[in-house]
Amino acid sequence: MVDVTISPPPRLLELRKESAQEALTDYVKKDLITFASNLYQYNYFMWERTGGYKSTIPISYIVTDKKSNFSSGSENELMNYKLPNDSITNILEIIAFGTFASNANNKQIKVYFGSLLIFDTGSLAINGGSWEFNSNIVKIKETNVSQKISSTMITSNSLLVAKSNYVLSSQDLSDDVILKFTAIGGAANDVVQECLVVQFS
Repeated sequence: MVDVTISPPPRLLELRKESAQEALTDYVKKDLITFASNLYQYNYFMWERTGGYKSTIPISYIVTDKKSNFSSGSENELMNYKLPNDSITNILEIIAFGTFASNANNKQIKVYFGSLLIFDTGSLAINGGSWEFNSNIVKIKETNVSQKISSTMITSNSLLVAKSNYVLSSQDLSDDVILKFTAIGGAANDVVQECLVVQFS
């Protein structure tokens, strides 16, 4: 690793025999410029060490304000995330979880990536329990318009112990893409989403 050091903070302006203007000019030349230059070099070094423009340090989005379906019989939006354009270098990872109401109503969860439906539980009379959804959206090579998506949901209810789905996607990642969860229930609050975590690199 390159040894990068940074000079100490600039010293206070001292009283000198020369004029105030000459003293200030000398101070700027010898201290402030040197300090700023060293600070820039250090920051640039750290930026390069973390990948520069191609940094693979994961960036996360987390929301924990719960959302539930607000009406019966129609598709209601739960949580969503707007994926900024050109933000996926390799992969987008999604984690979400929530609960089902304890009743005999039919309940259904759908997940969309842009215009594409990437997961659908189907309409099932799930009576109570919790659910967790995981998905990996992988960008294919260098193109912005081709992705492979694998998704899985597990629940604590015997009607939907586990379900997975794989699809090919052609969403244009050079534009913003909306990831969203929706729910359909026989009554309001039949499906609750407690959390959404999005991490991409």
